[in-house]
Amino acid sequence: MSVFKVNPIDIIDSVVVGTVNQVSREKLVAQAFSSSVADIRALIENERAIITSLCSFGKDSTVTLLIVMEAYRQAIAENTIEPERPLIVSTVNTKAEAIPMQMFVNYASKRMLEYAKSVGINIQFKLVQPSLNNEFFIRYVGGQKIPATPTRSGDCSVILKVNPNEHFVNSLVESIRHSKKYGNYASSPIISCLGSREKESSRRSKNMERHNLKGKSAEDLMNSMTSQSIGNSKVYNYAPIRDWETDDVFLLLSLAGSKPLQRSCYDIPGFLSNFGLLIEIYGNGTSETCEIATGQSGGAGCNGKARYGCSICTIVSKQDKTATNLAKLKRWEVLGVENTLRLRDWLFRISSNMSERALHARAFDPVGYNRVALQPNTLKPKHLDKIVRYACQLTQESIAHSERFKSLVEQGREAEHEGVQCIQNDVTLPPKIKKAFLEMYTEALLNPQNLNYYFSEVHAVLLSFRWSLDGIGAAPFRPLAIWKQIEQGKGWIPYPKLNSEMSDADIGKIQGYEALSEAVMMPVLRDEDAHKHVFDHVSLIDLWTRPLDASDIFDEDMNCSIKRGSDHSANVTAIYELNISAGKLDGALSTAMTVDGVVSLHKPTIKKVLFEGKVVSGKPLELILNTGLENEVDSYCIQKFESLLVSVPDFELNFEMFNNLVGERKLTRSLKYFEKTNLITGYSESVRKVPAKINFTQRVSKVNRKKISRGNTRMVFYPLSVDSRYHQAHKQEKEMFKLCFDTHTQKLISMHDKDFLNSDEARENIFISQETVACWKEAGGLDRALELHNDHMHRLIKYRHIRKSNKYDVRKYPGTQAAELLITEGGVTIERKYLSQFQFLLKRTQVMDSLSMFKYQSMPIDVVKASEGAIAMSQHRRDKAEVLDVIRKYRNQQRGNVRSNLLSFDVNIDETLNALDESVNIVINESIHKQNLHLLKAEFNTHSVSTSDRSNAAKLWLMMHFDGVSKIEDLFIRIMTSKDVSLVNNNPKLKVQLTTKAIKRLKKINKRILEAQQVWQPALVALAEFNNMTFRDKESAKSEFSRLVHGAIGSNVDKWVLNEWNPRLDTLLSAFQSAQKNINSTATLFDDVVTTINKVSDTGAHKVVAKMTFAQRLALLS
Repeated sequence: MSVFKVNPIDIIDSVVVGTVNQVSREKLVAQAFSSSVADIRALIENERAIITSLCSFGKDSTVTLLIVMEAYRQAIAENTIEPERPLIVSTVNTKAEAIPMQMFVNYASKRMLEYAKSVGINIQFKLVQPSLNNEFFIRYVGGQKIPATPTRSGDCSVILKVNPNEHFVNSLVESIRHSKKYGNYASSPIISCLGSREKESSRRSKNMERHNLKGKSAEDLMNSMTSQSIGNSKVYNYAPIRDWETDDVFLLLSLAGSKPLQRSCYDIPGFLSNFGLLIEIYGNGTSETCEIATGQSGGAGCNGKARYGCSICTIVSKQDKTATNLAKLKRWEVLGVENTLRLRDWLFRISSNMSERALHARAFDPVGYNRVALQPNTLKPKHLDKIVRYACQLTQESIAHSERFKSLVEQGREAEHEGVQCIQNDVTLPPKIKKAFLEMYTEALLNPQNLNYYFSEVHAVLLSFRWSLDGIGAAPFRPLAIWKQIEQGKGWIPYPKLNSEMSDADIGKIQGYEALSEAVMMPVLRDEDAHKHVFDHVSLIDLWTRPLDASDIFDEDMNCSIKRGSDHSANVTAIYELNISAGKLDGALSTAMTVDGVVSLHKPTIKKVLFEGKVVSGKPLELILNTGLENEVDSYCIQKFESLLVSVPDFELNFEMFNNLVGERKLTRSLKYFEKTNLITGYSESVRKVPAKINFTQRVSKVNRKKISRGNTRMVFYPLSVDSRYHQAHKQEKEMFKLCFDTHTQKLISMHDKDFLNSDEARENIFISQETVACWKEAGGLDRALELHNDHMHRLIKYRHIRKSNKYDVRKYPGTQAAELLITEGGVTIERKYLSQFQFLLKRTQVMDSLSMFKYQSMPIDVVKASEGAIAMSQHRRDKAEVLDVIRKYRNQQRGNVRSNLLSFDVNIDETLNALDESVNIVINESIHKQNLHLLKAEFNTHSVSTSDRSNAAKLWLMMHFDGVSKIEDLFIRIMTSKDVSLVNNNPKLKVQLTTKAIKRLKKINKRILEAQQVWQPALVALAEFNNMTFRDKESAKSEFSRLVHGAIGSNVDKWVLNEWNPRLDTLLSAFQSAQKNINSTATLFDDVVTTINKVSDTGAHKVVAKMTFAQRLALLS
C-alpha cells in the first residue's frame, strides 16, 4: 500500500503542465512585447515619427514606456534613426498624489533618465503639474468649484491632468519644430503612445473609442498618416498594449530588467533592474495581496484593482480602499496617510450634503430686472476656512516628517525611523524588492514635497486674492493668516472622523443633482417696470463706483496706488518688424553679450497702424505715433529682447535665441477717449447673415417612464437684446467714434506679459510666484496683510454688540481690498490681455458687495428663502416672461417699420451728420478755446483729464475725419456704409440731395471754425509781440504778459493762474515760446480743414452732376 495520499505521477504531471503553461505564457508575452516594439520601430523608422509617452509609472504606462524605449534603443543601435530623435516623456503630478506613487515616480523617473543616457536615447522628460491657479486647493477651495462626488460628474482629471499634459506636449512639439537643432522634424507626425487597454474596464474601453485607439494597429496608423494632411500640432493616439490582459502586464513587469523577478530565456530590457517595487506598491493599494510581491511566481497580480488616484479624491465612494489599506502599514501611517484620508472622507461628506453649500452671488439676469442669483455652487465659508487649516496642518506635518528624517540621516540613525523599520522587518518582501523599497523611501523622505505637501505661503497669498476677488465671506487675507498661525504651531485642530468610524446614518445619503436647491433671486432695482427696464436699460455693472478705502485720504496726484482710466477707448494696433543683428551698432536700442558675441536690437520698423482694424495713414498716423504708440513699440521690443537675459543663463545665450525673435509682430494698445457708436442709416434689401437668437434659460430635466420631471434652472443668463433678427439682418449701420472724456479712478493693476515670462505659470492670466511674493514681503506686504486681517477680526469681535451682529455675520465679506492691495503692490500680476475680464470680475464683485449680496453665504438655505425681498425661481420665470412679452411686441412693430423702409430705398445721413457736427464742436472747444486758455495761463484746468490730452485726442479725431478728403465721395465713405455709398452712386437724384445736405452742414462747421480762430486772433498777435520782447526779471515779464495777452483775451481770464505761477524767467519765456508754436501748429490743422471744406463745398454739387452720364442727367431732370 502506497504511503502517498495521491499518486506521485499525478503530481509530476501537474508540475510539468504548470511549468509548460508558464513558459508558454512567458513566450506569448515576450512575443507581444517584441511585436509592439516592431510596430513602434516601423513608425519611427518609416514615418520619421516623434513619439510622446504620458507615463504615470503605473503598470500599464510603464509597460508602454518599456516598449517605446526599447524601440528607440534598437533603432539607434542599428542606425535606422538618428540619435538626436527626441522621445517626449511626461508624467503628471496633480500635487495631490498618493504618497507611494509620488515616491515611486521620483525614484523611477530618475533611473529612467540614467538608463536613457546610457543607451543614447534623447529623452525630453518633464514632471508636468497643473498651474498653481488650477491646483486642487486653489481651484476647489477658492469658491470656484465644488469637489466632485460619485453622483456628480467632475472635470477634475481634465483640470489636474489632461490640460497640463496637453500644454506641455504642444509647447514642446512647437519648440522642436521651430528649433534649428530639431528643424528636420518640422513635418514629422506626432504619435502619443498610451497605456490604455480594451480588457482593463468598460469605462476605459469607451475612452479608447472616443480617442480612436480601439482597433487601430500600427499598420493602420501608418496608412492613415499617409492619407491625411497633418497640421502643426496634430497628435495621433496609439495604444501598443490595447489587447493585453492584466495578467500579461504583470508578467511582463516580472520579466523586465537586468535582474528580473522571474528568470526566463527572454531578455526584456528595462530602466530598473526589476519592477518588483512597482508591483509591491500596487499590492499595497488593495486588500488583495499581489502574489508576485511575496516572492511567488505565476500569480495573477492584483487584476488592475489597485487604482492610485489623488489622495483627496472624493469620487471613489464612501471608502477609499487604497488609502485605507495604506494606512494599515506603519511605513505609510507615520507619513500622515490616515490624516489625509480623514480630510478626504470629510470632504466627501460635505460635498455630498447640499445643506453645506453656500448660496453665493456670482451671476445676474440682465433680462430679469438685473436680479442677482444666489446659487449653491460653493461650500460655506466655514468649510473653506477649515479646509485651508487642514491643508496647512498636513503640509507642516510633512515638513516636520522630512526634517526629522534628515536629522536621523545626519546622525547615521535612519534605520531607527518607524517607516524604515517597517520595510526592513517585512518578511513578505523579497530581498530585491526590499532593497529598492528602502532606496526609494529614504530618497523621498529627504524632500517634504514627496509627502502631503499641499499648501505653501504662495498658495495662501493666491487663495487670499481669489477669496477677495470672488466675494468669499472671510476676513481679508484669511488663508495667509491661517498659514502663518499653523506655521507657528498655533491654531491646530483635530482631524475629522473617518467614514469607517461613522454609521451610514451619520454620513447621510449621497445627494446628487436632484437634491440641489434652486437659486434664490434677489432684486436690485427699486422699480421693476418691464417697459422701463427694456427701453431704459441699465446694466448691473453700470451701477459700479469704486469703493473708497484708507488710501483715498491722499489727493489723487499724490496717491501712487490709484490711476485714472478712460471710460471709453478704441484699439490701435501697430504691425512692426523686430530687427536684431550681430555686432554692436550705434543707435541700438539695447545690446546683449552671448556666447557668439554681441547682439544688437535695432529700432523696430513699423509697417502699418490699424485703428479698430482699419489702416491709418497721413496725419492721423503721424499723430498716433507721436502721442505714444511709437515709444510703446520701442519699449515693448526692449522688454522682449531683455527678457531673454533674465530667463536664460549667460553661458547658454546664443545668437539663435535672439534671432528667433526676429519677424513681423503686432502690439495692441488702447487709444483713450474714443467712444464707439453705431448709427442707423437705413435698410438694405440684401440680407446680412445673423445668428438665430436662441436665448432661453435651460432647466435640468429627466425623463422617467415617459414622464418629464422638471429640475433646476441653469444659471447661464443671456443679455437683454431688444432688436429683432429681421432688423439686424437688413439694417445699414455706420460705426463712428465720438469724443468722450469721462473717466474713473481705479487701483493700480500690476500686469505681466506672457511673452516676457519663461515659466509654465506665464500662461496664466493671474500670475504669482515665489519671487513676486518675496518682493511683496520685502516691501512690507506681509505685515500689512496680517495687520489688515487682525484689525478686521478685532473690530468684528469688539463691536459685535453695537452692530447687533448675528451668528451669520461672523464671516462677513470685507470687500476687495485684499485683491486690490496684492495687484497694486505686485504680489499678484494680471496678464495684459486678461485685464478687461479681470476688471469686469472686480467690478461685479464690488457692485454685488455694495448691494449686500454676499451676506447670505453662511445662512441656511431656508433662512435665505425667507429673507426680505427673496424671490423664488418659479416667480422669477413668470416676471421675466413679462419683460420678454414687451420685447416681443416691440420686435413685431420693428419688423413692420423695416418692411416699410425697405420699399423707400432711402439713405438717412442726418444722424451721422449730427454726430459729426457735435464732435467738431467738442474739437473746437478743446483744441482751440481750452488749449489756448491753458497755454496762455488764463484758466485753471479743473477737468480730470489734462488739457493737452484732451486737445491731442480732439485733433486726432479731426484729422481722422477730414484728412484725405478732397471730394464729397470721400466724406460719404466716412459717414455712410459701403452699401449706402454704392446705392447713392447709382441714384443721381438721391446723390444730389445728400450732397446738398452734407455741404450745407459742412459750411456751418467751417463758419464755427473761422469764428473760433477769429476770437483768438488778437491774443495771438499779442503773444507774438510779447515773445519778441526782452525782460530783466520775471515780475516785469508776467506784468507785461498780463497787459498784452490777457488784455487781448478779455474777461475770461483767471488772473490767479498767472499770479501763482512762479517759474524762473528763462522757463517762463520758453513756456510762452512753446505755447506760440503749439497754437500755430493747431491753427495750421484747422486751416487745412477749412481749405478742405471750402474745396468740397465749392465744387461738390457741380462735380456730382458733371460726372453723371447723359442718361443719369435725364433721370435727374425727370
